[in-house]
Amino acid sequence: MMQKARKRVFGRGYFIPFIALPALAGAFTGCVVFFFRLAASFVMKWAEVIFAYVRAHPAFIPLLLLGVVLVAVLSVLLTNYSVMSRGGGIPTAIAALRGLLTFRWLRTLLCVFFSSLLTFFARLPLGNEGPSVQMGTSVGRGVSLLGGKKYRAAERYVMTGGACAGFAAATGAPISGIFFALEDAHRRFTPTIVLAAASGVLSGVGVCSLLGYLIPLPTQRFALPQLPVIPFRMVWAVALIGVAAALVNILVLWLYRALQKLWERTNVMHRATRIVALFLLTAAVGLALPGVLGTGHDLTDSILSGEVSWYLLLALLALRALFTLSASVAGVTGGLFLPLIAFGALGGGLCAKALIATGAVGAEYYGILTVIGIAAFLGASLKTPITAVIFSLELFGALYNSPYLILGVTVAFLLTELFGHESINDTVMYHKIQSAGKRGKKVIVDVKLTVRPGAFVIGKETRDILWPAACRILTIRSAPGLPPSRCIREGDMLHVNFETRDFAATAEELCALLGTQDIPLRYAEDMADEPYVPGSREEKQT
Repeated sequence: MMQKARKRVFGRGYFIPFIALPALAGAFTGCVVFFFRLAASFVMKWAEVIFAYVRAHPAFIPLLLLGVVLVAVLSVLLTNYSVMSRGGGIPTAIAALRGLLTFRWLRTLLCVFFSSLLTFFARLPLGNEGPSVQMGTSVGRGVSLLGGKKYRAAERYVMTGGACAGFAAATGAPISGIFFALEDAHRRFTPTIVLAAASGVLSGVGVCSLLGYLIPLPTQRFALPQLPVIPFRMVWAVALIGVAAALVNILVLWLYRALQKLWERTNVMHRATRIVALFLLTAAVGLALPGVLGTGHDLTDSILSGEVSWYLLLALLALRALFTLSASVAGVTGGLFLPLIAFGALGGGLCAKALIATGAVGAEYYGILTVIGIAAFLGASLKTPITAVIFSLELFGALYNSPYLILGVTVAFLLTELFGHESINDTVMYHKIQSAGKRGKKVIVDVKLTVRPGAFVIGKETRDILWPAACRILTIRSAPGLPPSRCIREGDMLHVNFETRDFAATAEELCALLGTQDIPLRYAEDMADEPYVPGSREEKQT
């Protein structure tokens, strides 16, 4: 019995699919993300030098604009070659982890890497964490293919390890990287997801840190002022910061949807023409207003230190929101996570300055109120309150203010829920799925399947399995002669119901989990070929 248990844990059961392969994906991701950050810092440094030189020598402006046009054209070519490299990297990675989108891993990896560098050179206000997560997901898919059909069922767990490693290596927040998988990517807490995410994060951060000893890399930590502990009498101010974060989130999401509609209405213009125009407009703003655009890291540092006046905070919020969301809608490669931090800092800093100006709070609390604004905005905009709190504790060191951090996030989260606003990642993801389109008619399948010997699901609970999208396990009948059990066993019969537009792919995924099955199409029933609607039954049941 003991030998059988060890074989189950250290064989195909747990060790290889949930620890070894995700750790390998995390190690490769740590290496990729390290050199990506190194290349990005080099590109952004030279972009600043070039823009500063042209600003001092206006005669070179036409030459700079010509270079920007070439960069935009290259970006269009890369994103046309790999459609999955368009837009925010995290929403695309989430769609892949949930089984809603598939992609070619090597093509996506290379196109995201180089297209992101073009984005940074043009000074578009997008970050590097989204591409890092997407590249980690691509690496995870590549690593899972090394195991062949034997570990086909572990693919999404390995991709999860790579994605979490990319998040942790890009942001420097390993615990948040694990919770990213639980609260954002899969929206559930299971031991198998924790194992895969933790294995990927540990190996990814370890490799990244080891390479950092060999090759110096600029730190991405925020420069924080001294954060005093907020007294209880100021609890109302914290709640007000949460309200402000919720309002900023509502405005940002409204602007995204408005720009999305505008982009669709102007489809008479070629996509390349619109993106070239966006790159040129960004370059013009970068020349006229240095430090306004870019990833937002330096801007957040300036806001936290209190160097930015209230009217400039307001102008920056409007300007950055317009350019960031326009770039995302246009499908320019880049991340939204760091820009969201900047939005939270702008909204929190603006509210904190207003409170200080009225004399309601002391100026010494400006920094911590701004940090609470960042956490509240992240929790509300991403619908991940736990990750937002942990991320703020990891990066901003607000441990002694954690009750107020939780309060601000809770207020912002509840207000956006009250108004029915969904996660911005989900909004972008639904738009991407809709743009990608789905082949074939939707069918509903109701079938009973038997767990074959050596199947991946044996010894695991149903909650531990990443089933195909829109798949429901209605009942489990124990094998003859065996008592009921929480874990799935060989010979158990599962009553499975699922909706799909690609019957062959879904059947293959179920066979990888349960063993070779006969899933005849006669069980499939045609459904109306309705247009894809975000938040539809298919997505809500995923």
